Amino acid sequence: LVMLNINTNEKISLKPMTPSGIDAKELKRANYFMRDWRLNEVKPIDPNIILGLLEIQQNARRKGFNPEIQFLSGYRSEATNTMLRKKTNGVAANSLHIQAKAVDFSMPGVPINETILLAKAISIGGVGGYNNFVHIDSGRQRYWGSAA
Repeated sequence: LVMLNINTNEKISLKPMTPSGIDAKELKRANYFMRDWRLNEVKPIDPNIILGLLEIQQNARRKGFNPEIQFLSGYRSEATNTMLRKKTNGVAANSLHIQAKAVDFSMPGVPINETILLAKAISIGGVGGYNNFVHIDSGRQRYWGSAA
């Protein structure tokens, strides 16, 4: 799983799975990478989110794309979420980002509609489609925005 955090310019390459299961050290690296960068606050990300991103990226490669995931947002503290709600439309008061169960991302070179289809195909939970990014979460299955 290769990602670039567009907020911090950090890049990460993860191998979250081993033959015996999920690699705890790689998850810890992912947790830091997906932190609330505004407050530098780390919370354990739901491993299903990380595995979902990996599956989306692998499926995009199978379709002939060479995608690097541009990571926009993962865990958000309540303070950050409240600040974003005041500045931006569409930020939920009880967002799954606060529970570290959501991520917003894009894959340059992969059309947004294709990214939405790839996200929906993994049946992880919620998928939201926006103009220039996709939201996935490990909540109940539902679709909104251009993913509806």
